[in-house]
Amino acid sequence: RCALDAERAACLHSSVLAAALADAEDMAAEAARAAEAQTWERAEASMNNTELSSEPTRADCLEAVEDREEEEEEEEAASTQEASMSETLLSQTPAVSAIKVVDDTCSDEECRELTRMLNLAGLRVEGMEAELRNAAAELGELHEELCTESAEKTQWEALEALEAEAAKVAGTRAESEALARGSEALEEEALGAKHREEALRALAAERTEQLEAEASERVGELEASAAQRTAALETALREEHCRRATEMMEAAEEAVLRSRSELWAKAEALCRSEAEALTGRARDQGLFWSVVEPALSKQLLAAEASLLGEQQPDDGEPVAGPREEGAAASEGTGSEANAQEEEEVASWFCPTPEEREQPAQAIERVIHELGSDIARVCVLGSAELTGTDSEELAAATARELMARLGERVCFLTEGMPGVQQVFAEHCGDGSRLWNVLPRGQSSSCGMGTDVHAGVDMEQSREVFAAIGDVYLTFEGGPDVAQAAQVAASRGAVVVPMMRTGSASSGLFGFPPAVLERPGFASEEQWQLLGNSEAPVAASAAAAAELVMAACLAAVVSAGETSDVLEQSLEEEVRWSREPPDTGCTGAIADTTGMHVPEEAADRAAADVGNATKVEAAAAAAAAALEAVLHSAEAQAES
Repeated sequence: RCALDAERAACLHSSVLAAALADAEDMAAEAARAAEAQTWERAEASMNNTELSSEPTRADCLEAVEDREEEEEEEEAASTQEASMSETLLSQTPAVSAIKVVDDTCSDEECRELTRMLNLAGLRVEGMEAELRNAAAELGELHEELCTESAEKTQWEALEALEAEAAKVAGTRAESEALARGSEALEEEALGAKHREEALRALAAERTEQLEAEASERVGELEASAAQRTAALETALREEHCRRATEMMEAAEEAVLRSRSELWAKAEALCRSEAEALTGRARDQGLFWSVVEPALSKQLLAAEASLLGEQQPDDGEPVAGPREEGAAASEGTGSEANAQEEEEVASWFCPTPEEREQPAQAIERVIHELGSDIARVCVLGSAELTGTDSEELAAATARELMARLGERVCFLTEGMPGVQQVFAEHCGDGSRLWNVLPRGQSSSCGMGTDVHAGVDMEQSREVFAAIGDVYLTFEGGPDVAQAAQVAASRGAVVVPMMRTGSASSGLFGFPPAVLERPGFASEEQWQLLGNSEAPVAASAAAAAELVMAACLAAVVSAGETSDVLEQSLEEEVRWSREPPDTGCTGAIADTTGMHVPEEAADRAAADVGNATKVEAAAAAAAAALEAVLHSAEAQAES
């Protein structure tokens, strides 16, 4: 490529030099012709100008000389006339008469003086005539000299002009010669460029061969180096993978051992707590029997007296004995009073599992009943709707959620009228709707399944605020604001319908952080939640999209390992809480020899079997951790 570029440049340069040489020769010839023509024209013009300028000068000189001659002639004529007049006067008047006249007019001295003056005047006239003649001669000579000098000056100027034109012609010739020499130099340079072009082509060909050889050598070296680097990287990668796999296995083993020790510690703690509970229950049972036994004794005495009364003969009268006296004494209380007293004492000493359930246990139970692998959407709102479009918005949002969300999402309310009732009525057939209520209460919605948690509304609301993954709020008061605060503090997503006002717009201590746009919501979606002038369908669709995104994050965030551990822990809690199905009731009845209520016997049997169930739960958790360990080892090997 370099050789071809040099060749093209040399050809272009030679053509340019040839054109420049031809132009230079033409310009030199034209300059020579123009210089010759201009030189002769200037010479002729200079000579003509010299002649024209010399003619006025000569005419002026001649005119001046003629004027001088005329003046001299006039002066000479005047002097001659004066002399002639004086001579004529002297010749016409005789001397006697002249003298007589003089004598008559003046004295002798005056006459002599006048004569002397006349002589002097004659001399002066002659001198002036001579001077006039000399001046005329000098003027003639001066005129001739002036004519000669003007002619010489004109000739010298013409010669100088001719010399200048000759010098210009010589300069033009020198320039033409220089241009000729420049054209010759350009020709030589073009020839040199051609030679250089040929040399560059040869050099480029040689350099190309060298570069090709060097490139082939370099490619071979790079291929060898790349093969070595690839082998080294593969070795390092294998070592790194082995090291990371070893570290992962060690970390997994440590985690499993740590989890196993924690679970064993927890199992031991549970065993200790259950043992203490069993000890307390045994103590309570002893107190229970100490209180109930007198009542049962009275009942037995009454039964024995009734049997004795039935066995008395018809013609005899019953014999009053000590048992009859006890029966008569207990006749005022009756069996109904004894039954109520037993129930009160039993409820005080032996509460039901639901009454003994703590809020944390209630939360775990409700989550287990709903399903731990599904997302839970809770609805909060006012019991009385105050907004103009709040009811329509709640209904539209319920329809959108039912249409968009799948089977792995359930909806929760507190069974309250107002927003929750409207939402429940538009939540499909109610198969995915649950109402969290205190024990002994039922939902006012008439839809969904009731699940009980807590003994009062406060405990039920505490459970409701702790089991949801997503909370959707409409209007609301202080209770809604408090529930939103609790849910947000534990990491749940709260979607406020800000356009409905009240707590959902930030009143009653509603958490300000909830009113800020989350990362999974777009600006347009968040504005639709707060714009009361937007269409209800658009706001409902935006709320459904945000709830769907939050539910998807809640469902995906739980992995397989955490599901296994969570399931094992739920089984542990369930086994420690549910009564076992054993035949201990008969054994207790046979041992005591008295009639014990069936529910009390079941609770006692459940307390006795708790320790065994806790041990089984610990074993199940250990087995789950072993499965997790095997899974981690398989992943490390892969």
